[in-house]
Amino acid sequence: MAFLKRLTASEKKIITSDWKSVLKNYQNYKTLHLIKRNGPILIGVYLQPVYAGEHYVPVFHTHSLMTVAPTIGLSSLICLKGKKGANESISVLRHASEFEKLVSAFKKQVPLAFVRELYCQALDQYYQHFITIDKGYSIHVMTENILLLFWCQYDRQAIEQRINKYKSIIQQWPDAAKIRFSSEQGWEKSIHSLMSLDRLQETVQKELLKFKLDQIEDNGLIID
Repeated sequence: MAFLKRLTASEKKIITSDWKSVLKNYQNYKTLHLIKRNGPILIGVYLQPVYAGEHYVPVFHTHSLMTVAPTIGLSSLICLKGKKGANESISVLRHASEFEKLVSAFKKQVPLAFVRELYCQALDQYYQHFITIDKGYSIHVMTENILLLFWCQYDRQAIEQRINKYKSIIQQWPDAAKIRFSSEQGWEKSIHSLMSLDRLQETVQKELLKFKLDQIEDNGLIID
């Protein structure tokens, strides 16, 4: 039986470079991790090692700069899926021989990864879709979504309706999960405490400085 080897530093560099060539507005953040900025949101593609680092899978994710976080997290992540619905597992050999095919599949599954300017409505729809399909407790994505609506100057009544919608989802979670997130009432209170444009803008700038991304190009978040 032949044993596969872990991706080498050189192979990781080639894989990252190849993906960066098709994700033209992204910048290298770390090895196998590309990001771009759209206003208060970071959009990322993490080429996540799998099978003990022998293969990788492309992972699209967001990260909101409107809340304080210790690291750039993989929020609302979507992995590239294969024909049977399982996460792809891409070897170096397959990367070399099927790269265009893999890019085409990723673009079809996550078109948001390939746009430069991002529209509020498109990102809002992505968040809502993710919350619908996520099998975990996506409270951080709910927070990102509500703050996006506020940043994009959505009607306050519409924002409150969305908050109530998410509260009803939280109410259905097990007690242990609700306690962990201070219940739906606690979450609502924390959301309202963040809804100040001056405060959000200040947080965004501090987070950019903390992650040494203050010089990164802003590709734009368009209010539509």
